[in-house]
This record gives sequence, structure tokens and C-alpha cells, in this order.
Amino acid sequence: MIEEKRIICPVCQSKTRIEIREDTKLETFTLFCPKCNKKDKFMYNT
Repeated sequence: MIEEKRIICPVCQSKTRIEIREDTKLETFTLFCPKCNKKDKFMYNT
């Protein structure tokens, strides 16, 4: 079974609504945080 986890906002450190799996690769993904209302570029590689 592949584990999923939520992305943490780099600004306010709260959980976002985006879930990623272990095999996910994101390049220049724009992450929006509903708590602090900020957008940030996000890169994730396993």
C-alpha cells in the first residue's frame, strides 16, 4: 500500500489540502495555502 501525506505550507507550517503519494514528482507546482492565503512555488521529488 502506498502511503499518502499532506503537503505542509512553507510559510505558516499548516497542512494544505494537497495530498501526495510516495511516488509523486512535482516540478514548479504552485501551492496555495487556504490558511495564510499565499501562493508559493513548490518542488517535490522522492
